[in-house]
Amino acid sequence: NSDNGAAADPDAWKLERVCGMRKKWMVPLLIEFCTLVTAVGAGMTVKFFPLFFEEEYGFQPIALNGLSAGYTLCVALFVQLCRKASSKCGRCQAALIWQVAGIVLFFMLWKVRPLPLAIICYILRGSFANALGPINSAIVLECVDPHVRGRWSAIQSISRFSWSGSAVLGGALADAHGYRYAFFITAFIYAASAVCYTPLLFWVPFQPP
Repeated sequence: NSDNGAAADPDAWKLERVCGMRKKWMVPLLIEFCTLVTAVGAGMTVKFFPLFFEEEYGFQPIALNGLSAGYTLCVALFVQLCRKASSKCGRCQAALIWQVAGIVLFFMLWKVRPLPLAIICYILRGSFANALGPINSAIVLECVDPHVRGRWSAIQSISRFSWSGSAVLGGALADAHGYRYAFFITAFIYAASAVCYTPLLFWVPFQPP
């Protein structure tokens, strides 16, 4: 009977409470907080990647365009791979694995010097980091009631604003210490976001395909 009840109401977990708040609110709030932290880090470096490859490796515009095309294709592939992984191990589990992989590659990008390795780390880092977005968005939409999604979009806009604002800090770091130092700081910010994301492994249940 309990199994039948769980099957009849797969959304019952949203009504459970953590820290005195229902999961239907706590889960999306934590996801958006982690997204905000990540956006602060991303804003510090993402806009400067073309300058990094131009100044350190002498990339010309055509090479930068080729790099951007490869990056975009790889992100699209990793979105599908993350979706498949989420059906095997759970959505938050897959998202965290992807996030940690992106962090490791960011630390590698801080250190590697040979151009082929730098390109591989850059493309794979971005692919892992960007592929988890659709999963997080799906969890948020699942939790947030339709009549408040408009207000929720206003909360999400804070992340977009912070992404732009943190570019000033990233530019200052790059000017003072170089682009690689900015990568190093950003990787730590991403790691802090991953730590904050960890409770979701226990709050959001696995949903088999």
